[in-house]
Amino acid sequence: MRRFGLLLALLLAGLPVFPQIYRVGGITLSSLDALSGPSWEVGAGVFASTATLHVEKGEDAFRGEAGFAARGLYALSSWAALGVEGQFSRAKDASVFIDDYRVLRVGGVGKFTITPDTNPRAYLLLGAGVVRREVQSLRFLAGSSTDGYATVGWGLEAHSVGGWFGGVELYGMYDSAPRLNAFLRVPRRWTAGAHLRFGLQF
Repeated sequence: MRRFGLLLALLLAGLPVFPQIYRVGGITLSSLDALSGPSWEVGAGVFASTATLHVEKGEDAFRGEAGFAARGLYALSSWAALGVEGQFSRAKDASVFIDDYRVLRVGGVGKFTITPDTNPRAYLLLGAGVVRREVQSLRFLAGSSTDGYATVGWGLEAHSVGGWFGGVELYGMYDSAPRLNAFLRVPRRWTAGAHLRFGLQF
């Protein structure tokens, strides 16, 4: 915190700050590196998963899920970051059973980088949160549910200039109570998905 205070004071005073090079024990560091600290990461993208809805004793009412996702992280170190994430998908006229199907997930997530000094970087993801599902259709099929979920995944991201990055993730998701009403249910507790994302680290 004292280093951040020093940097802020220099900027507010309008003093120019130039990077300088230091050598300590054969390791080269710049003054900007010395003043750097934990960083933020924000990202967004699109996802698709194998999640389905099934009519009890019948056929699939909805197959596959796709939508938008966003995430914000705070880096605790070069290899660990914690934050929040959300996913939203909506399907209209998905089948003869479904007029409108909405899914919203919000939860916490941990990102653990396996190769922090390479480009691209590989990392693991662990997350958990709440999922809200709402279905509008025939009166006897309409319903909603609020349940818990957990995710585990693997990702690969490539970094460019200015802190920008892009990457892809593969994940598995577990739903704790996959039933919307007496007629509609999620037939499999485990589903697989992929996430294409872009973002900025600063």
